[in-house]
Amino acid sequence: MKKQIEVEKGSGNVFKDLGLPDAEELLIRAEMISEINRIVKDRDMKQIEVAQLVGMTQSEISLLLRGTVRRFSTERLMQVLNRLGRDIEIVIKPAPKRRLTGRVTVKAA
Repeated sequence: MKKQIEVEKGSGNVFKDLGLPDAEELLIRAEMISEINRIVKDRDMKQIEVAQLVGMTQSEISLLLRGTVRRFSTERLMQVLNRLGRDIEIVIKPAPKRRLTGRVTVKAA
């Protein structure tokens, strides 16, 4: 007889599911860090090369690439993405009527 495994559907934001108060901000940073990681891997860059390019230390880049979300502000991550050759576009638009509050999302093209 197979054992039944209980599954709970997540919200799409692991930080929210963990009950963290700044979950939306943490998810934004995590998505930005993910994009930075992708760029670094695609370019086959060494951490020291990234550090020199973006104006950080190699140890900071190491923390960043390991996903240390709380260490880096959203603004700092935007600066890193800009220095890695990425444009950042912020669009403000009305939320759908079914939601009372807006939300922030990050999409990498």
